Amino acid sequence: MSGIFKDCTSLKSVNLNLFNTSSVQTMDSMFYYCNSLESLDLSNFNNYKVTNMHNMFGNCIAINFNKFK
Repeated sequence: MSGIFKDCTSLKSVNLNLFNTSSVQTMDSMFYYCNSLESLDLSNFNNYKVTNMHNMFGNCIAINFNKFK
């Protein structure tokens, strides 16, 4: 899933509830430079096998990460 939404600068929200991520190993740069992205629900993501999340949310300046605490 590396870079799957990379450079989607107009993307504001994504529904990923149907994504099966149980076998995914890399999510690096998945949302890199999605600078309009404001919300997404990753509650169904299974990241047990993921070994690389480098820059997954790099330059995602519109997301309020404080609400995920």
